[in-house]
Amino acid sequence: MNTKKSEMNLEPKEEKEGDNMERENLIQMIREWVRNDHDMNLLKVELARRRETQKSITAKLVEAMRENEMEESDIRYVQETRKKSISKKSLIPILFRFYKGDSTKAEELSQYIYDNRETVVQEKIKPMKK
Repeated sequence: MNTKKSEMNLEPKEEKEGDNMERENLIQMIREWVRNDHDMNLLKVELARRRETQKSITAKLVEAMRENEMEESDIRYVQETRKKSISKKSLIPILFRFYKGDSTKAEELSQYIYDNRETVVQEKIKPMKK
């Protein structure tokens, strides 16, 4: 009977040790996630600063290269034409022109498009603000 009690006591201790190891691993993963999140935020700030500098330099270079028809070996001036993204604000005037001034139809179709857009579920982890 004593052996059964000691065997019963050993099983919960093993589970507790396993749970403790899982808890420590979980805590370590959380710490690593928070550290990575912090580092990425610092990098985002630095990246934003560099983008702003690059934007300023680019504007000056574009103007100079366009005016002087220059072409350097490392960079070159290129002009591209692209379509703007579609927003509800830009879609309504386009539909209004398509329906030849019928604002009711334009509004209805615009609303239908926005109500029936595909939705995507994205799972992520966000840090708690202190």
